[in-house]
Amino acid sequence: MQENSDAREIYLDCFLKIYPWEIKTNNVKRGTNIFVKIQLGNIILYSRKVSLAGRVKEIYKGEKFTDILLEAKEDVVPLRLWPEKQRLLDVKNIEENSFLKAFGTLREDRDGNIYVSVLALSRIPENHIESFYTSVEEDRRFFERFLKNNNTGVS
Repeated sequence: MQENSDAREIYLDCFLKIYPWEIKTNNVKRGTNIFVKIQLGNIILYSRKVSLAGRVKEIYKGEKFTDILLEAKEDVVPLRLWPEKQRLLDVKNIEENSFLKAFGTLREDRDGNIYVSVLALSRIPENHIESFYTSVEEDRRFFERFLKNNNTGVS
């Protein structure tokens, strides 16, 4: 993603639907907070809060937290459950090969790896994955139209 001097940056305070493969080291903005970057024409959207969907590849239960490796296509994103959220695995019946939708905040661990700190999870049917991805595209078209109609300079 190349940024240029004509690009306008907008920081969102909402759960932005994203593809799991967009959470990459080269597609996040670091600082005090971690933001995913989504480019729409000459507008760059930044969001700390994300919503994403995929298949549970693996679950690692550690002493301090549990990581769910969420897989979509060939990419894997770690979803981290802290102790107060670990009960969601049982309540939502989340296991390997389950399909789920997650809401969370982007974070960075001590080694510089990006993960999603989970706020909410829901198990979904497999066929919901494609409709979720369709809604990602619909949301982005909405953002482009909205920003263009409000004189933000989207080309």
